[in-house]
Amino acid sequence: MRTRFLLCFYFAFFSFLVTEAQVALPGFDKEVKAFMKRWQIPGGTLALVKDGQLLYTQAYGQADTGIPTQPTHLFRIASLSKPITSLAILKLKEQGKLKLTDKVFGPKGILNTPEYAFTDPRVKKITVRHLLEHRAGWNRTTNIHGDPMFNAVYIAHIMNVPAPTDAKTIIRYVLSKRLDFSPGTKFAYSNIGYAVLGRVIEQLSGLTYEQYVQENILQPIGITDMRLAHNYYNDKTPGEVKYYEEEDSEPVPDIKDEHQLVPFPYGGFNIEAMDANGGWLASAPDLAKLLAAIDGLENKPDILSPTELAQMFKPGGHNRTYALGWMVNRYGSAWHTGSLPGSSTLMARLPDGAAWVVLFNGRHDSPIYFSDLDDLMWRALHRVRNLPIQDLFTSPIVAKKITVEEESYISIPGQLPAEVNN
Repeated sequence: MRTRFLLCFYFAFFSFLVTEAQVALPGFDKEVKAFMKRWQIPGGTLALVKDGQLLYTQAYGQADTGIPTQPTHLFRIASLSKPITSLAILKLKEQGKLKLTDKVFGPKGILNTPEYAFTDPRVKKITVRHLLEHRAGWNRTTNIHGDPMFNAVYIAHIMNVPAPTDAKTIIRYVLSKRLDFSPGTKFAYSNIGYAVLGRVIEQLSGLTYEQYVQENILQPIGITDMRLAHNYYNDKTPGEVKYYEEEDSEPVPDIKDEHQLVPFPYGGFNIEAMDANGGWLASAPDLAKLLAAIDGLENKPDILSPTELAQMFKPGGHNRTYALGWMVNRYGSAWHTGSLPGSSTLMARLPDGAAWVVLFNGRHDSPIYFSDLDDLMWRALHRVRNLPIQDLFTSPIVAKKITVEEESYISIPGQLPAEVNN
């Protein structure tokens, strides 16, 4: 995320063309389409927020074969799930159910049951804050078998359980090994740490991770469509997009049967075990609504108190560029990216009240892909002379719900053509 501010924001008054329509930003959309063509991304959506208002939301390309993408389509958001988990943890703190200094494992830990037995005595030192800041002691880059969250079949064999493994079994497997470093001494991005936070939320709330987030974070701010993803295409949620691979991608072993080959996004990894670290489905407008509920502005109530919000975006430990579930910089900007086979995502929150979300149903393995994705919104915004003054959170362009029957032909007046190649 660049350290720039939105100096290009100059506002002028616009009126709706019709009730369902929004002001078109052709230069903005041209930049997004050029990005999609350059990286061969089939479809995507975005949302732009300023001062708690949804100023712009747009859809591009195809959600599935022959189905144009709509603003309300759901996408796997991958690691954008981590800020959501952080919100849930801080909500529990606000409710008086935990402290960030609380130990997680061992006799005095939150997860003190026999199923979470461990080999390395240093595990007893892991705190909730360590997990949030990726300082708990696990390093996926030094693990001989890679990230355990993507090793559902191997871990099933080792733990002698049917494949694919669930989050608890993956945690049990990891706890049977030694830590890569002592808790609190280093930073190492860790999916497994956020999987553990999901179990902390369940233990302290008495609800499933999904239920707690929906009831305490999402529903209070009017978000009802967000839910956890499933592994296979035939199990996808109504209104969810299809996930596309690069053209030269090879099929991979199925997590349920390693003798079967499947497309990587559909059975090549177990997203159902990734709930708290990468498992959410969301639309761009809904994530925009979430960003508006943590902007710290006084025009609308936030989902957390000012104290907890300030803590969430304050970096600590050994990495001054990561706070509690957010990448941050010294200028007060916060953001997170997400990446899974067939998905690439980004959301950002700036200190001047601007925020945005970008969701794509494809990705590219190039080392510069995510840098270009970050630059995309800045380039697109520089093409806009005036942004509209409007709030689309209550507009049918956002409020419209997609059903299975409507998905193949729904059309929103005022939407630009859903094209990738021009």
